[in-house]
Amino acid sequence: MKITTDDKIVINQLKQGDLSVLDEVYLLHRDAFLGFGRTFNLSKDDITDVYQDTILIFYENVRSGKIATLDSTIRTYLFGIGKRLAYQLIRKKGQTIEFMPTIEPEVN
Repeated sequence: MKITTDDKIVINQLKQGDLSVLDEVYLLHRDAFLGFGRTFNLSKDDITDVYQDTILIFYENVRSGKIATLDSTIRTYLFGIGKRLAYQLIRKKGQTIEFMPTIEPEVN
């Protein structure tokens, strides 16, 4: 994925401590992330907690200089963090992940 100028601007503003930009990032990617989170068979509260932790980790990584530039979009970065956190939560709860294949109805 190509990094947009907007993503670069967001990173720079976050480095300067502009928390209003973090609010925008949170709202912009929230619904897509919560949809993505449903694939892990977690409760809505758990998915929301994972997303909030993801946003905090993202912000801390930007502010600490761990993220100087991104090789992906902010959304892809957030989903990567969230996926790791979701797997950690699943392991902590002792759950397994069940993937339901899509079955197409037979046409006669």
